[in-house]
Amino acid sequence: MKKIFFAAALCMLTAISAMAQDKLFIDNFSIEAGKTAKVSVNLTNPENVFTAVQFDLTLPDGLDIALNKKQKLDIVLNNGDDGRLDDQTCSASKASNGAYRFVVSSMTSAEIFEKEGEILSINLQASDTFVNGEGNLDAIVLVKPNGDKLSADKATFSVNDATGINAIDVDGENATRYNLNGQRVAKSYKGVVVKNGKKYFNK
Repeated sequence: MKKIFFAAALCMLTAISAMAQDKLFIDNFSIEAGKTAKVSVNLTNPENVFTAVQFDLTLPDGLDIALNKKQKLDIVLNNGDDGRLDDQTCSASKASNGAYRFVVSSMTSAEIFEKEGEILSINLQASDTFVNGEGNLDAIVLVKPNGDKLSADKATFSVNDATGINAIDVDGENATRYNLNGQRVAKSYKGVVVKNGKKYFNK
């Protein structure tokens, strides 16, 4: 009986430990080919307080960070009266491997407020032929007020075409055609047509 109780207690502690883990992540999202979408980078930190975050963002093929009016990467920190950040700044640059390295830090070691929620948002741009893919946050480093650094697990996310049509595994000229609502259409259909997972404009 004692062994069963101990095993149950151990399972419960393991589950609580897993739930309490600090993590940085992006939720799965959809984006339409040729369009932009804002996505949130979220930090959940139930156990620790952090002042800085570093991570690498890898995006699926056909997806990139959009540029703002100043022709800089379109990134917005969640600061202000209701935000999670105080005087943190963000730098982001693209590495030779195609990933973006983000560093969110504070010169005054200001703490990141609250225990969960968005720390920054990124405006992403999809290519005209984007269908779907998978991205990830990796090389995650979380910095505590005393300078100690913790690493967090790699976080993967999925990106789908906002029209809901991801792939059609039929080849050739006689492949089934769909409109943007996912309905089958004839060869004579005028407008945007999806064939073999790619979009075309049929005049």
